[in-house]
Amino acid sequence: MLIESVIKDTLGRKATAAEIVKYTSNLKKIQQQAASTTTYKTVGGKQTRVTTPGISEQQYLVDQISGTDEGKANKILGFYETFMNALGGR
Repeated sequence: MLIESVIKDTLGRKATAAEIVKYTSNLKKIQQQAASTTTYKTVGGKQTRVTTPGISEQQYLVDQISGTDEGKANKILGFYETFMNALGGR
């Protein structure tokens, strides 16, 4: 599931049941607001269909989860670990 994957990648842990419910609900709402659009164009006698997606669900989740206090703390910890590794501390 996408939500579990993004939380694992962003926070380094499994998603809780409450998080799955929360982010599933949020995704459904945002998908309704940003529905995809389809346009048709005729070029050289051929009709083509162009579909523009409403949102990137993965990017939306990354932005939402990274913006939590836990996400911000993990980001800072990641910078610290990179800095320490660069100094030869690990």
